[in-house]
Amino acid sequence: GNCPFNLGKVPSHLGFSYLGRYFASYGYIVLSIDIILINNKWGIPGDSTLNFVRARVVLRTIEKIIEWNNSSEESKRVLNGTDLSNRFDVSEIGLMGHSRGGE
Repeated sequence: GNCPFNLGKVPSHLGFSYLGRYFASYGYIVLSIDIILINNKWGIPGDSTLNFVRARVVLRTIEKIIEWNNSSEESKRVLNGTDLSNRFDVSEIGLMGHSRGGE
């Protein structure tokens, strides 16, 4: 949408950045999944609010985390040389969100 005069858009992920830093300080790996590309889009049959599309993006992200965890080469390729293989405990995943992200 358009912002009123002299007001800028604020990226919504910044609203959770303080929590991300808090959890990271306790050793959690924190990711922010950007689904901005489907915001304000028309729904599709059977998914009028695109919640199933959002869920698929989350599930695909989790699949990628598992790939990075299982492969040192893939982890380094995707994460600018950082090897996070065997660092994720994929049996302990938490999700949080707001608005439709919290559904």
